[in-house]
Amino acid sequence: MRTRRRTASIVENYSRDLESAEATFAERYERNECPKQTVVGFLDLTEIASGTYGTVYKGKWLSKDEGGQTVERFYAIKRQGKREDPTGAIREKKILFALSVSSFVVKLHWSWKTHYFCYLVMDYAPNGNLYQIGRIPHSEETVELLLCQIVMGLEFIHACNVIWRDLKPNNILVFERGLLKLSDFGMASDRPRDISGTLKYMAPEVFTGEPQTGAVDW
Repeated sequence: MRTRRRTASIVENYSRDLESAEATFAERYERNECPKQTVVGFLDLTEIASGTYGTVYKGKWLSKDEGGQTVERFYAIKRQGKREDPTGAIREKKILFALSVSSFVVKLHWSWKTHYFCYLVMDYAPNGNLYQIGRIPHSEETVELLLCQIVMGLEFIHACNVIWRDLKPNNILVFERGLLKLSDFGMASDRPRDISGTLKYMAPEVFTGEPQTGAVDW
């Protein structure tokens, strides 16, 4: 999966980020300065997922390195309809951009909007999601490593006073060397009371519309 040195570096960075998580999140959320980038320049768009709130595409972006050579990079592009009220898409963009300092949350690189759609350009996970990580059962060591990353991701977003409410294998993305990142914050909030989420993964207090805390994610 990854070397001990690499693991130690991730944990060290995580500990540092956790200490300043609340203040950093509040500042980035308030600034709302996610860079803009038109999606017109992306090549070979391929649909990789779709749901109630949008469709996700894989797109290729070409850029030049310092030596003038063309470099290919792949991104995940989430497209959401603005409908009559775009506040949900705007809130997701602000939350994800503010959380992007964490190693365990998918990074939002750019955003864009047109008259009809909002676009989020994020990290592309080459290994899919947790459903696709390999044959079950896994070894105990592998399960411990996977669970630790999910726990640290949840711990970080809760330190930012964000309640995710959408923990499920589809929303846990798998990157190189077994690194996991949490994704899809369309249902996230700081004081939610509405009934939102996937029924089979929904906490009881979400289903009954009671006041919710970070406990619904655990």
